[in-house]
Amino acid sequence: MFCTFIKHFVRQTNKYDMDKLDATSNMTPSSVDYTKSDMVYKGYSWELVKSDHSKDNKADLLLNRYNGHQVLDFINEITKTLALTKKSQVNKLEEIIQKKVPPDLTSRQEIQKWIVENWKKQ
Repeated sequence: MFCTFIKHFVRQTNKYDMDKLDATSNMTPSSVDYTKSDMVYKGYSWELVKSDHSKDNKADLLLNRYNGHQVLDFINEITKTLALTKKSQVNKLEEIIQKKVPPDLTSRQEIQKWIVENWKKQ
């Protein structure tokens, strides 16, 4: 019913073509695209390091928390999982990665699991 109202309103205002909108449309906000310039922690090495491309599953790869490229890629991946939509939330995520995730967790999978389990506690 609400979608029908929106379709009608938009058609009347002639601003958008909403013919394809229905109740099953994904209307959730997109995640933030975090960039190098957005990063808060300034102690990263930006040297390109050959990663282990033989791994079929990226989650099994180790995350070097001091390599900016790896951390940035990881942040953008987990941002989607956590459905983060604000840069301030992603800044918080970066801080958690750098300061709160236990140092003995080294794989992307272990770190992501810890963050997901502890996100609301932070």
